[in-house]
Amino acid sequence: MSFQRHSSILALALLAGIAGSAAAAPVGIPGQGASGLPLQSFGGDPTQPSGGGYSPRVNPLRGVMPNDRVSVTLTMYDSIFNSVTVNSLGDWRCLRGTTLVDGGANRNGTGRVQFSWDETVSGNRTFIRATIRTSNAEPLLPLSATVPLPGGQTSPAAYWSWRFGAIDPVNYQTNITQVTLIRSSISLSSDNGQSYSSTMTTTSGIPNASNWIPGSDPGQLMTNFGDGTNFVLLQYEVAYVPPPGSAVLVAAGLATIASRRRR
Repeated sequence: MSFQRHSSILALALLAGIAGSAAAAPVGIPGQGASGLPLQSFGGDPTQPSGGGYSPRVNPLRGVMPNDRVSVTLTMYDSIFNSVTVNSLGDWRCLRGTTLVDGGANRNGTGRVQFSWDETVSGNRTFIRATIRTSNAEPLLPLSATVPLPGGQTSPAAYWSWRFGAIDPVNYQTNITQVTLIRSSISLSSDNGQSYSSTMTTTSGIPNASNWIPGSDPGQLMTNFGDGTNFVLLQYEVAYVPPPGSAVLVAAGLATIASRRRR
């Protein structure tokens, strides 16, 4: 079983934030943002338009490259940031679409960890959505979760996080010059995504939110082990510049003008 020592500046900042303000975390998922501020929860079902969610259909507000692949993983840390991924294959590259991609064995159970991600729209709002789940509905993060240490020893897991696009980020169509990340969030479910116990905004943890190119999310530290979570929804609401399809509209307009002049 592989392991690594997490020593990035981000991890140290997250640890300092947790130590300084954990008591201020809202009821629901205990967790901290990368800025040291507690994650903020908002109401509503994240999979419904009123909750900032999804309505899959054809819409010109799509900007992600067709057949794009993005890396996804869940990671556990002990109290001194030794780490191991929950899915045995680590940062696994997933083809966009609704088909579930196997990310390896669940280190905390007997099943597999599965991923999916895609771009979808609701009205005039565009979202990039990723899901992480277990194949057999067992928890991803039980109280018994441990992190392996040298010599075959283990240490209790104290924190967990996610990575979306860390190795292979979201790639956009060539005409897209800017991607504004309006809001990102994480939602947790213990019934395979049928309902969500908590949804929290995570935008403050993404340093390039003003221009989300490349499209990646380093994650934020969470501490909610043992709550039965078996499904994680990551959601990113984006706005494109120029809006996808605008170049086609401009070209069509120029063609119309040229046609009229020839008459």
